[in-house]
Amino acid sequence: MPYRGPDSKQNIVSVLSGMLNSKCIKSFVDYQIKEGAHIHTEIYDAIQISSVYIVILSSRFANSKYCREEVVEIMKAHDATAKPHQLRKVITVLYDMEPVVAEEDTSYGLPNWNWSAVKRKDWKKAYERLLGCAEKFECNSKTTLLWEKLEEIVKKVQDFLDSNKLISVNCMEIGISRECWRAPHDVFICHCGEDTKHNVVSVLRGMLVSNGIGCFAVGFQVQDGESELKPDTKKIIKNSKVRVVFLSPNFVRSKECLEEVVQIMDTNGTSGTSDQSKPTTIPIFYDVDPSVFRLQAKGSAYDVQTVQEGTDQEREEWSKALKSICDLKGKLYRSSKEYLWEFLHHIFKRVAECVMDIGSCNDHLISGVPYKEKID
Repeated sequence: MPYRGPDSKQNIVSVLSGMLNSKCIKSFVDYQIKEGAHIHTEIYDAIQISSVYIVILSSRFANSKYCREEVVEIMKAHDATAKPHQLRKVITVLYDMEPVVAEEDTSYGLPNWNWSAVKRKDWKKAYERLLGCAEKFECNSKTTLLWEKLEEIVKKVQDFLDSNKLISVNCMEIGISRECWRAPHDVFICHCGEDTKHNVVSVLRGMLVSNGIGCFAVGFQVQDGESELKPDTKKIIKNSKVRVVFLSPNFVRSKECLEEVVQIMDTNGTSGTSDQSKPTTIPIFYDVDPSVFRLQAKGSAYDVQTVQEGTDQEREEWSKALKSICDLKGKLYRSSKEYLWEFLHHIFKRVAECVMDIGSCNDHLISGVPYKEKID
């Protein structure tokens, strides 16, 4: 799976690799190479034995010598296929890249590369072949629901492998067996759409739904086959076993999010509520520090007093709820440093445990770095 690390490693590559592995389709990505192994040898060997190549083309993909060399080797292996059992498929994903740029600019910055004439010729030929024979998908990090788009790609890979009898086992390795729970909304996901809908929420929701765990997140009613009318979030929150709250940079700008946090904290357990019946609330600080929600500095993006909509009483309730949720143990997520699939895999397992009442869900969150600890 060739990709430009800074553009796509933490998000689309991490999630796509995880989704393929969960279907028992072994995928190769270079950041999973074991320490001490020879990187170029591992990559070359993986290219030679692979049945499907997924190339993540981003705007800076061709700036990397290694990315260019991998594409050249992939197209050599693809074109050298001679025997029926060596059938290979190539898929390109245009990630935050305009199709017109990918398809029309076959030089793709070629004059700027310090390459020999032979290597430049090899690249140009390989790139043109890639565009000519590959099945293409488009993925925009701002507008595309990541899980839903990657499901399409995984389905294409599965169909190719199955039709050519290259895979015989289908399974789920996310960690929890598939079962269908009765409650349609065991999990409520509170989030600010402009920050998290198309990436982290799309993927977490996909993990849960694909394993039979009912969840609700505002903005996904159409995908869930529900009415587009305003849902009764207060009732859904009250009946949910787990609430996952993504506190993000623009969270306080959303009155809807603030009202949901108030409802969540109001029903998070009162005196006399047993631990077993008490809902679990998991705050996730998405590209923010918990302190900004505790302090709510005057005039900052986290100051509820700057929210135009709402009364003074409502602002007081919002402020109190935000401070209260910061007293719960949660997790820090840094989109530029952490692998999205690996991070959400831990959250998924914790949520599933709580939904199925495995252990005491309110005693602790997932083992790992709690949000109060600093992540370098």
